[in-house]
Amino acid sequence: MPKTERILKVMQRVYERQNFTVGELAEEFSVSYRTMLRYLHELSHLGVPPVCP
Repeated sequence: MPKTERILKVMQRVYERQNFTVGELAEEFSVSYRTMLRYLHELSHLGVPPVCP
């Protein structure tokens, strides 16, 4: 799955399920913990509120 598509799916998941951990998302999307942090950081810059613990 291309990075852009994966980030859009992460954004969708953040809005659907507002209670999650970075580790859970990383596992769900088959990426490393650090990569998921980068994705969430990118989404934050796009205006998606950081809602994960």
